[in-house]
Amino acid sequence: YLEADFVEPAHDKQDFERSAVFLRLESKLKQVVSDY
Repeated sequence: YLEADFVEPAHDKQDFERSAVFLRLESKLKQVVSDY
């Protein structure tokens, strides 16, 4: 289970702020996907 509530929406509401937390989350998701 993954908490994503802490990700802040960007001002244009179309993307997320490229914060360090988001980058770690993104890399984690890519790792999980590649494991399948």
